[in-house]
Amino acid sequence: MIKQAFGKAIADARIEAGITQEQLSSTLNINNRTLQRMEAGENLPTFFTLFRLAEACGITPDQIILPVWKIWLKKGRQKF
Repeated sequence: MIKQAFGKAIADARIEAGITQEQLSSTLNINNRTLQRMEAGENLPTFFTLFRLAEACGITPDQIILPVWKIWLKKGRQKF
């Protein structure tokens, strides 16, 4: 479930920034399918990719991580 929450946070940041998956993957110099897998909760980004992703969306990395942290606290670690 943590991967899915993280993926949703990434997708939300991208959408809020008004960037398509194709634009973001090109900016990050990653395969579009890689970004799709991150947003689907199948893969997690590296810290380096997370930092670059946040920068491309005009936000800070904590703005992607914080929603996931709030879910963690609300639902409890054992459910992840």
